[in-house]
Amino acid sequence: MIRILRKGNILFEACRGCANIEFNVEISMSTRFSVASVAKQFTAFAVMLLYDRKLLRLDEPACHYLPSHLRLPADITVHHLLSHTSGLHNNYNFKDDFYVGEDRKPCIMILSNTESLDQYRLGNDLAAILHGRQPSPSRREREISLTSAQLQRYTGTYLPGKIQIEQKNGKLYLVRINQNIHIELYCVGKHRFKRYYEEQQGVHTLLSEDDQEPSVWGYTRVHTDTI
Repeated sequence: MIRILRKGNILFEACRGCANIEFNVEISMSTRFSVASVAKQFTAFAVMLLYDRKLLRLDEPACHYLPSHLRLPADITVHHLLSHTSGLHNNYNFKDDFYVGEDRKPCIMILSNTESLDQYRLGNDLAAILHGRQPSPSRREREISLTSAQLQRYTGTYLPGKIQIEQKNGKLYLVRINQNIHIELYCVGKHRFKRYYEEQQGVHTLLSEDDQEPSVWGYTRVHTDTI
């Protein structure tokens, strides 16, 4: 996706590829992406603009330009940070990210990209076991009972041929890929659902306060099922 603007006017825009290969959803100019480490290149570009304007030097200690509470060693330069050769560890809370104990010895894990696991909790628990700590207990949300009429409020087609929500025998199902995958949902709050038998970090909020129609993964319902 690319968009070129000049003084607020769009000079050029284009997008190619898929936002979701599994569902064959093409990228559009309204597609949202997780920024994650993509932001690093923009940060580096901004630093080089400062360098071109002689507002910083790449061979100087980075602590000259960054807040003192970061406590960066004086021998780490701006160039070290830009080239990922500083030797610094992650700057957020280690105890929540596969690190156990004051010595911050890492437990490095590579897990498959699966929706069925809360990978961070699994990583933390395995790290705890390896370092002789007690893993966190598993916790399941309290299920809220809904009537058939209440469940019917969410049923319908969200992405034709790809995403549907159906009700069967008083239970709600997220149906994917041409009826081939049925995932049972259970209610944990107002318009909020989780998946049975899957360890999910998040909750599906099917209907926001300001919305007239429910949505799944950003896809608003386009067809309503009738009883």
